[in-house]
Amino acid sequence: MRVLNKRVLIEPDEQNYQHKNQDVNKALKEGKLILPEIAEGGLKKGAFSGKIVEVAKDCGSGVKSGDKVFFAQFAFTKIVLKDREYWLMDERDLYAV
Repeated sequence: MRVLNKRVLIEPDEQNYQHKNQDVNKALKEGKLILPEIAEGGLKKGAFSGKIVEVAKDCGSGVKSGDKVFFAQFAFTKIVLKDREYWLMDERDLYAV
């Protein structure tokens, strides 16, 4: 697969995810309503991080494969290749390398 149009392919860090049952028992004891997507876990809020796997040839920022990068929560499109999750995003949405 080749990445095109000033995009980068990122392998997300594990720390971007909330783990299952985090604070769910405490919320149940307090009588709070638990939404299914929260109980099952999901993405955390705030800035995300990951490792660049592939960079489009027309990217001009100097990022390269292997760089650790930080970016916004909704800046990416999730892609699954060979049972692994990757995030595809515009180069301009990277916060820091």
